[in-house]
Amino acid sequence: MLTSDLPPELAGLILRWLPWQLDRLNFRAVCRQWRRRLPPSLPLICLNNGKFQSLTVDEPPRRRLTPPDLLGGTVAACFGCYDDWLLYCDVLGAVHRRRCFLLNPLSGATMADITLPPSDYSESGIFPVRKVIVCSPDLIAAKFTGAIGFYRLGAQSWLVCEGWYMEDITLYQGKIYAVNHNNELFAQELPGEKDAVVKLSKLAIMADRLSSSDLGLRAYLVVSCGKLLMVRWSLPSRERSSAKRLKTTEGTKLRVYEADLEMGRWLEVNDLDSQAIFIGRGCSKALCLKGDDPRFQGNRVYFLGSDFRDCFPWLRHVDTPSYGFYDIRSGTTSKIFLSARLAMDVWRMEWFFPCE
Repeated sequence: MLTSDLPPELAGLILRWLPWQLDRLNFRAVCRQWRRRLPPSLPLICLNNGKFQSLTVDEPPRRRLTPPDLLGGTVAACFGCYDDWLLYCDVLGAVHRRRCFLLNPLSGATMADITLPPSDYSESGIFPVRKVIVCSPDLIAAKFTGAIGFYRLGAQSWLVCEGWYMEDITLYQGKIYAVNHNNELFAQELPGEKDAVVKLSKLAIMADRLSSSDLGLRAYLVVSCGKLLMVRWSLPSRERSSAKRLKTTEGTKLRVYEADLEMGRWLEVNDLDSQAIFIGRGCSKALCLKGDDPRFQGNRVYFLGSDFRDCFPWLRHVDTPSYGFYDIRSGTTSKIFLSARLAMDVWRMEWFFPCE
C-alpha cells in the first residue's frame, strides 16, 4: 500500500500513539496527502528557558532544543519565540552589542549575524527586542521598546523608526501594520534593498476609543482569512476601581475588531466561525479548528498565562493558568492548568507555531 493510501481512520490511530506534538509533526511530514487529511497542528508553548510545553495534559512536559553554535562558542540563550522562529543571543556581552541569530528548530533554517542596534532603549540593561517578524529570507522587522526597526542580512546597521510606542505589529499585505494604545493603526512600507532610510508611515485608522463602557488593556494584531484583526483585553469601566480594590478579573473580555482600511475604522467582530485566534506578544495567529476535541474549537481566542498575569499583576502564581480561552459567543473565559509549577518557573511564554 502506498503511503498516500493510508486511511484517515488508521492515521488517527497512529496519532493516538504519538503524544508529543513534535512527533506528530514528523508523522505529518512523511506524506503531503496526510497533511491534507489531518487537522492543523496546534501550537506549543515556548518557555523562556528554551523548553516547550504541549497544550494537552497527557503529553510529556517540556523538551529543550540545543541550538547550533553560530556565535563562535559563546553562550547562547533563547530570548523569544516568534511564529516558528526562536531568537538566540549571546548572554555575555553588553545588551546593545549582543550578536543574535534566528533558528527554525523544525526546518533547521537559520538567519545569523544579527547585531542589536545601539540606542538609548537598549542601554538600560533590559533586552530590547519585543517582537520579530521574518518578512522575507533576508529581511526582518522588529518591535523594540519605543521603536520599530528593519534589518537586512549583511547590512551594516538597522533602519530604525524611533518614537514608536506600539502595542503590537504584524505583516499584512506586504506592509508592517502597528497599533498603539489609542487604537491608531499605522501602515509602514517595507524598505527596499538600497533604501538608507525608512519611508514615513501612513495613518490607516485614527484614534478610536471603540467602547465608552470598557477600559482597553493590551492589544494584539492578527491576520485571519485575509482580514486584519485586532484583539484587545477589556474590562468594564465600572469595574476598574473595584477590580483594583478586590483584585478580581470578573467582567474581563477579549474583544475582536476588523480593520476596515477603506473607511478607516474598526468594526467589532462577534463571530469567528471555525477560526480560533491564538494571541501572544511574540506572535498571534488564526487556525481553523473543526475537530471533536472540546478543548480546541473555533470561535475562541486562546491566550497565554504570562500575558494574563501581565494584564492582572495581582494574580498569585497558583492562580495563573498555563493558557486559557475566551469564547466569543458565550462571553466566558476558561483557564487551563497544565502544571502546578509552570507559572512559577516561567516569566514569559510564547506560542510556537510549527510550520506546515
